[in-house]
Formats: sequence, structure tokens, C-alpha cells
Amino acid sequence: MKIGILSFRFTNRNLTFEEEKLIEAAAQHGHEACIIHALDCRLRLGSHERNVFCQDRPFPQVDILIPRARFIDQPELRLMLLYELERQGICMLNPPASIASAKNKIKALTLFKAAGLPIPRTV
Repeated sequence: MKIGILSFRFTNRNLTFEEEKLIEAAAQHGHEACIIHALDCRLRLGSHERNVFCQDRPFPQVDILIPRARFIDQPELRLMLLYELERQGICMLNPPASIASAKNKIKALTLFKAAGLPIPRTV
């Protein structure tokens, strides 16, 4: 299985501890994992075109994508990339709607309450 790890880091290209561990775990189970830098990705929109490119090539073929969504800056823009990848049929460990809910504390608490889970009093 080919696993893509979509990194939203703004810093250098060295692997983080978590990324190293994900790649190592994939290899231990006989899978191949690669880091895809979100900052290298571009969403092309046109009258008859709607695709995600990475370094001016089509987005890499992966069996599953693990978004490492550690973004605060421009979250809606970052999520659009994930929504488009989902639209293109790329299977994700954490779909964009889940990430959007997790990134918004009030939205997450509202969903928890609607599901009947106890939530702390929040102001």
C-alpha cells in the first residue's frame, strides 16, 4: 500500500519525529510512505479543469492520505485543498469535514452535545 503523508509545515524540509515514526511504522507493515508538502500543492480551477498539482505534476497516486493538519494560518484555504483531494476520490484517514470540526472548538463542542456526550461548561 502506498501511503501519502500530507505535511502542512512551514519550516524546513527535515522530517519531524512524528513523520519519521509514521514512515517507519508503514515500512514495518510492508507499506511505502512518502511525505507530500502541502506548500508544493496547487489547486487549478478553470471552466473545464479542477485538479490538484504538486510541483507542477499531478498529485501523487496514493492508496490513502494522512493529512497532518497543523495549520492555523488560512484554515479555510488549507481545507479547500483537502476537500478537492476528497472530491478527486483520494481516501483520507481524517476527512476534511472532521478536521474542520476539530479545528473549531465551538463547532466540536456543539457536535459533541448533539451526540449526547457530556461537555464542560464553556463561555
